[in-house]
Amino acid sequence: MKHISLLAAAALFSVGSISSAGETWGVPMPPTETGFSYDYVDFDWLFQEFDSDLDNGNGWSAALTKSVGDTFFFNAGYAQLDTDILSSDADVDISRISIGGGAHFALSAKIDAVLRAAALYTDADIDGLPEDMDEWGYLVGAGLRIQVLENLEIFTDANWVDSLNDGQVEATAGGILQLTESIGLRVGGRFVDDSNQLFVGGRVNF
Repeated sequence: MKHISLLAAAALFSVGSISSAGETWGVPMPPTETGFSYDYVDFDWLFQEFDSDLDNGNGWSAALTKSVGDTFFFNAGYAQLDTDILSSDADVDISRISIGGGAHFALSAKIDAVLRAAALYTDADIDGLPEDMDEWGYLVGAGLRIQVLENLEIFTDANWVDSLNDGQVEATAGGILQLTESIGLRVGGRFVDDSNQLFVGGRVNF
């Protein structure tokens, strides 16, 4: 299997988005000046398409974000993706643990800029190989969160993801629709050179 295939899969495993829901049905979510919350849990289903020697895959992720003071936040998450090698049908199971944090800054009443960094542990279990491919890496990124409607936020970010001895730029874009004061629906995509990922899930603000 080409190394770039696993790299593309790993690059899209940026568990824990820098986006977060803001005002919910007119109720501001503290503590930021713009009303965005940095206290939430995300649960996503992942659907991944490869332009390589890996079959399309699917998986899931969960991530916790917790504010630390008025400017900083802590983030930790776990993601798992299942796919297989097209030429041999060998199963490939990829998992990732992410631990990091960041800072947010209000650019206007409805826009936040967000910076983040994280340590990544990636493990790839491939049928037929005697040992797993596992390695520590890192992620650094920046993005924007924009409150376009009272209960709708859009987000975009760009990350440099270094994993499995190589690195790639990952772009993410999506939106969050608040269904209640504490529950939201999030949909978006992550994109690298050889793979695209759609995620659909929910958010619980606390």
